[in-house]
Amino acid sequence: PGGRAPAARPLPAPSPARSAGRTAAPHAVADLLGREGIERSVGK
Repeated sequence: PGGRAPAARPLPAPSPARSAGRTAAPHAVADLLGREGIERSVGK
């Protein structure tokens, strides 16, 4: 049972962490690029 408990904990932990990272990544990139970068992407 000891192996099952630790195995289930790391699985659900990285799931939410990755979701937040993905949302934060695009936001940070957009801020760095600026509105011009977003306008170009949307204009295309």
